[in-house]
Amino acid sequence: QEQRQIEQFARLNEEYQRRSTELAVLRGRVEPFMKAISGLTILVVIWYGGIRVVRGDLMVADLVAFIAYLNVLAWPTAAFGWMLSLIERGRAAMERLEEIFEVEPEIVSPSTPRALRKLEEGVEFREVWFAYGSQLNGQGVVKDISFSLPRGKTLAIVGRTGAGKTSLAQLVPRLYDVSSGEVRIDGNDVRTLLLSDLRRLIGYVPQDPFLFSATLRRNLSFGRDQVSDRELEEAIRIARLDRDLAIFPQGLDTIVGERGITLSGGQKQRATLARALLLDPPILILDDCLSSVDAETEHQILTGLREVLRDKTCILISHRISAIRSADRILVVDDGRIIEQGDHQALLRQGGVYAELFRKQQLSEELDRI
Repeated sequence: QEQRQIEQFARLNEEYQRRSTELAVLRGRVEPFMKAISGLTILVVIWYGGIRVVRGDLMVADLVAFIAYLNVLAWPTAAFGWMLSLIERGRAAMERLEEIFEVEPEIVSPSTPRALRKLEEGVEFREVWFAYGSQLNGQGVVKDISFSLPRGKTLAIVGRTGAGKTSLAQLVPRLYDVSSGEVRIDGNDVRTLLLSDLRRLIGYVPQDPFLFSATLRRNLSFGRDQVSDRELEEAIRIARLDRDLAIFPQGLDTIVGERGITLSGGQKQRATLARALLLDPPILILDDCLSSVDAETEHQILTGLREVLRDKTCILISHRISAIRSADRILVVDDGRIIEQGDHQALLRQGGVYAELFRKQQLSEELDRI
């Protein structure tokens, strides 16, 4: 799938380069041609007008006035042509926009949705299979996943890169729909719920954070009409952004730039975590959202989160065992399947993949301390 998209992107770039080159060549030819025609026209007027002046048919003043009128008309004529080119470019741009406007989203609310205002029971996966493009063909990203997550509990998902952890999490808020099986919230298939109701229950902190080109305050309060200073300070404290505010030139009113370009990777991740905490959703999905944060800061954040997560249903994804060891239940995922599950101590006793990951990370931490 990824290789096919890379090849498609390469073909589009080659086509764009070819057409841009053709346009540049055409412009390079048209401009000298137009200037040559303009100069040639003046030469013809002077030549023919000079003959008429010599014959006495015209006065020199008439010839000079005619050339002046030509110069006066030259700019409006050129501007008219330029305006026509702008109209054509605008029409082409509008056609591209209309292609986007006319696209029907694949994921929509059902015609007769079920109402769901608050979380009562929890989240459940029933024999879930998923492949991008909804075509399994033996290449599923998520394969026959089943588990239940009661309300108020924390489920951790760990596994190697590319194991399907993020794809699994994205099925809960319906960023993608399952290929087969069911994802249920309070016994309701998420495909039967109103999208706005479903996503209002979920706070999703992605691995790749997104911030708007606005102040840090506006980014943190995104999704809330009114946010009190006390709520803002508490979310900032838990996400450990309080220390960074001291070095920001204007504190919370600092412009973070497009996609948070002025912030480091860790700062962006902590900002998106604080934003999710301010929404105060009953379901919180943390998708490796502390991967760019150092181990000490991660420990401080997780300590602060424990109090918050007591009242929330949480799906915690991480490649660090230290981040998930206190979860009520841990799923070890490999190649889209659950290969081990249990709590931290039970998985260590099994001596499988989880125990191996734990030993490797402990060794890595000890080497870093040397």
